[in-house]
Amino acid sequence: MTATVPPADRLFPTAVIGPKAQGRNYGLRRYAGPRLTSESQARLADFALSLAGWAMLRRHRFVAMLPLAVDGSSFAVVRARHLGEGELGPVAIAHLLLVDGALLETLNWASPRLLRLLPEPEDAAFGLEPIQISLDGLAKSIARPIAAARVGWGDLAIDVGDEDPEATLCALIEGVDLPARRARLTGWASTSLIAPAGDLDPASTFRLVTHASAESPAAFQATHELLSLRALAEPSLSWKAWLKLASIAEREPAAAALRTAQWSQDKARLAAADVMFEEIASACAELTPAAMIDLLRAVMRHAGDADAVSKALRSGVSETFNALVAVADAQGAAFYVRGLIEGEDSTALAALPGLGDVMARPAVATWLGDIAHRLDLAEVVRLWAARLTTDPAFADAMTVAGPVFLDALLDAALSNIEDEETQRLAGTLLRLQCLRPAMDGARIRLALSALLARPPSSADAALADPSVVGAAKAFAPELSATLTTRAIPTGLRQARHPADFTRAAWALVAVAHAGRTAR
Repeated sequence: MTATVPPADRLFPTAVIGPKAQGRNYGLRRYAGPRLTSESQARLADFALSLAGWAMLRRHRFVAMLPLAVDGSSFAVVRARHLGEGELGPVAIAHLLLVDGALLETLNWASPRLLRLLPEPEDAAFGLEPIQISLDGLAKSIARPIAAARVGWGDLAIDVGDEDPEATLCALIEGVDLPARRARLTGWASTSLIAPAGDLDPASTFRLVTHASAESPAAFQATHELLSLRALAEPSLSWKAWLKLASIAEREPAAAALRTAQWSQDKARLAAADVMFEEIASACAELTPAAMIDLLRAVMRHAGDADAVSKALRSGVSETFNALVAVADAQGAAFYVRGLIEGEDSTALAALPGLGDVMARPAVATWLGDIAHRLDLAEVVRLWAARLTTDPAFADAMTVAGPVFLDALLDAALSNIEDEETQRLAGTLLRLQCLRPAMDGARIRLALSALLARPPSSADAALADPSVVGAAKAFAPELSATLTTRAIPTGLRQARHPADFTRAAWALVAVAHAGRTAR
């Protein structure tokens, strides 16, 4: 049996690409190594045409790495240079080292280190024989790393200004701290001027491009994030939020669906909150409702700070939550609310501005009665109070929420009854309490005491009802006279709905009847 030969002890093919006729007919001029596959031959032929196009621009040099197989099993590392003019056109020569994925894995995908093995293209001896690679000589970087968090996450085209594009490219890849992120850089180039040829599309081949300011990266505008080297050191809010979301995906098993997210130039154009919504909602689309809740809670656990990144994460969760409940029925919407409430991090609810709107739907509130005491109902109080002010008939719709939820809402309203709208809501909720066969005397007494302690206002009309008058007599007799004096006249004079006037009139009849009975 033949033992597997370590990559360090293997010979790797070399090749030279250039013109075969004084500036024309670019192709493979020399090759030293095993027979090339038809796929590799085709890709090298396409690169030869691209090199011919680059030569016409008469630029000085570039380096690159491009895959030679769709499955990522082989790659070509390239050093190219414009050498002058031939009789039939400009002459550019490229030296290539052909390596496999196993070698790159051994190097932890620090692929630019292989450029040290490629001499300048004037070397006439290159390509006559394979190269034996010693990993010891490639174990350390000779470039000073540049730490740039975006490199390795998404496709970038970076204007290096006055810096050397090759040196900057090497430093950026060395600055990537995780080999798994480097492994995403399956193609790179130190110029933006390599032209498409055959199946070689630079925009999809080169994941990282560095270029001089004099070059135009227009070919990469649709697919890559276009940055300057200075901007790379000052990441945008969208990028910082996306990076934190990626970190959450790695740390939280419940957020594993986010691990397929990829940074792109399209995301760079969006606001941070929009990017978060796009990523979170896309991940949720493949999950069960229970798993969706787990994912939202996982993100919220890491979004509690006051910084802009956390705010963007919360916004993404909120928009996703709103999208989920928008297509759910009342029971389904309540399921999402309950899932967030019953999670280990219920404080996250304060960061969901749409939560109050959902809970304020009476049909949804029907399914929340048993956890109503755990809900922050301040927003529901505000929404219902405003709705009741503009639509008195809403009082009938409120009954759908059920007695437990309505009592919890009454308690929440009584905790802050500074304005007339909230007083009217509290009075209406009290009236609904008094209509039940079994009343809570202590709650009724507390509510009447709080409401009648406020200055007289139009909100007193909500108490002008025979059921409230009767409950006051039974549970708070000392407040009965004050209630009658304030509520009934207000209800008769300021009724906003025929039913309101009728209730006030019947309350007056009930008081008169009680007076005659007493005599």
